[in-house]
This record gives sequence, structure tokens and C-alpha cells, in this order.
Amino acid sequence: MWYQLKVQPSESLSQRFKDLRSKTKKMIRSEYHKYLQHLSDVLKENPKRFWSYHSIKSKSKRLPDISTYNGIIATKPQEQANLYNIHFHSIFCKDSVSVPSILMHNIQNDQCACHHRLCVL
Repeated sequence: MWYQLKVQPSESLSQRFKDLRSKTKKMIRSEYHKYLQHLSDVLKENPKRFWSYHSIKSKSKRLPDISTYNGIIATKPQEQANLYNIHFHSIFCKDSVSVPSILMHNIQNDQCACHHRLCVL
């Protein structure tokens, strides 16, 4: 359609091209949203897929120098891992409300009061 519009410009071709481009962009956004939803749905069963997506989007396979979560700043890799643990724990352990706050309280002291295998401390 783009080639036709360049070879023979006309208002009708231009409008048709705009419509097709708009529909294509909507389809791409919709499929991308479905992909992200699927990625979220299988995160628990296949975390490697999430981290693969993360490394592609961030263009890095390393942790950032500084990570923050709920106002807590972590610079050491161990502290950063704990922040990720807190985040994922809050998502996947809906039945245990108090554990993330305990983790956040103890993260600076390198203590873990939750006794979950998630904690790297």
C-alpha cells in the first residue's frame, strides 16, 4: 500500500493506507499485551522465560547498580536479591500478608524472620 501511495498519490489511497496502518498498530499492541499476559500467567511455572524477556528489554543480564522497592534502596547484590524476593513474595504469597513487611524491616540487618526459602540474606 505504501508503495502504491508513493507511485500514485491520491486521497483515497492515503486514507486507505492510514486505516490499514492504524489497524496494524492496534493488532500489534493487542498481541503484545496478550504475550505479556501469557508471560505473567506462566511466571510461576517458568521463571526463566520472564528473566529472558527482562534481559532482552533491559539489554543487560546484570542487576542494576541500585535497586529500589517501596522506598528501600539496595546497592549490594544480596540486598537487591532480597528486594526482588520481597516483590515476588508479595505477588505469589497472597495468604501471608505480614511476611513482606518483616523482610523489609530486617533487610538492612541481614536477618530473615520469615523462614522462607526465597530469602537470600
